[in-house]
Order: sequence, then structure tokens, then C-alpha cells
Amino acid sequence: MTVSTKNTIFKTKKLKINSTTYIIKKYKRIIEQGNVVLHGDIKHDMQYIRIATEYPLPKQLVTLLHEAFHGIDEEYGLELDEDLIDRIAKAFYAFMLDNKEFIKEIIST
Repeated sequence: MTVSTKNTIFKTKKLKINSTTYIIKKYKRIIEQGNVVLHGDIKHDMQYIRIATEYPLPKQLVTLLHEAFHGIDEEYGLELDEDLIDRIAKAFYAFMLDNKEFIKEIIST
């Protein structure tokens, strides 16, 4: 699996999950109350996803996938826990990188 890191910040500006469109907000660093540093988070009620751009591009993309799976979980009532969402995001990221022709075929239908 090879990953290009030419761009330091990904280009995606929004994600549609079922009937909800989430705006993607990019920040150098995200710090929550209690000084907890986050890679990203999703606000379902406000319909946005925040991603920290201080990390390498592959980490930003995995984080965006992670937050997208939180959105899918919310939209479809899957009741996934944090650990499972994290593992699914990492696995799906690797799967997409390793199967680009398949992903292209899905997109082209």
C-alpha cells in the first residue's frame, strides 16, 4: 500500500451521509475542553465535521473516514462503539488504497 503525501491538506469540502450533508471544517489543531487534543470530530446537530490538519495527509484522511463512520452510525442507528469505528475506518482506508480499480468501478456506475 502506497500513499502520496504531496498535498498537506485534503481537498474534500463536504460529505453527504444519507440525507445529511456535513460541511468539513479544517483546523490546524482541535482542542476540546479539558485540553484534549483531537484528530477530528463530528457535530451531528450542527452538520459539520472538524479535521485537524497538523497531521500527515494519510492521518487526516483516515480521521475523515472515522468521522464519516460516526455519521453513518448516527444516520442508520448502527450503535457502533468508538473502537469498532476506528478499526473499520483504518481497514476501509487500506482496502480502498489496495483496490483502486474496484473503487473506480463503483464510482463510475
